[in-house]
Amino acid sequence: MPTRFAATMMLVILFSMVLIPVSSAGELERYFPTDVGATWNYEITINRDNEPLWYNETIWPLGSGGVRYANRGRFIYPANQKTFDLTLQVSQKVSQQGPLSYPVGVEVEILKDELGIFSRHVTHVFWAIDDSGTVLQLEMFDRLAMPGSSFGMEDGHAVRPLFFNRPAGIQIGLGENPADTLLFLGVNDRVDGFRGSACLHFRREVEADDKGTSAHLDKGFTEHRFYVKDKGLGRLVQEINDEWSMIWTLKSVTSSHSPSHRR
Repeated sequence: MPTRFAATMMLVILFSMVLIPVSSAGELERYFPTDVGATWNYEITINRDNEPLWYNETIWPLGSGGVRYANRGRFIYPANQKTFDLTLQVSQKVSQQGPLSYPVGVEVEILKDELGIFSRHVTHVFWAIDDSGTVLQLEMFDRLAMPGSSFGMEDGHAVRPLFFNRPAGIQIGLGENPADTLLFLGVNDRVDGFRGSACLHFRREVEADDKGTSAHLDKGFTEHRFYVKDKGLGRLVQEINDEWSMIWTLKSVTSSHSPSHRR
């Protein structure tokens, strides 16, 4: 069901357990590169016995407020395919990131997306970074993708946090009682593919649908996101019912900090 709301955005800090500080602001660019031309190539592996899920909340402007839809679903892929390529590239710096105007902003081009991580209705993808080092990913949706009539409507958008510069134990989300949150767990140097490297470990948590059913589509899920110095997101592991459902493996990255890294 859609939810009407006032056109404001609120970042909520859910709780704090000050344990391990994140790197200084000067180091953040090393863990989340945004230089123009930076390119990441991932191999995505899916578990057919525990199919991966996606979730977003699209916001469609309406007058002085808007309508919010919570969306969740499965990916659609060929029956005989288990691995998929995803390639992202920072295409340009931008001062306006859709409805946002954060101090640092870049547009991200989706060069290859075999699994459909980004909807075919997405027209632009931005990373917006505020002065505190919080990174939001904003996806713009074609107005024709709005459920029901789109007459007189503007393009919609979905936004969620990817990274932030706060101590371990902090969990953040957007809006009141967010169903999609991001928790910083601290430094992890035992990440597959990056053992010995100090990776920043974030955990995304998406709540189960409140329908009370046992359908796979309505289940909640977690995503463990590991950021590697000079490389950005190095590994992502989605889990449903404590079993892996999807893994992103960084195959290569090119940026000003890591010009020729290839695994």
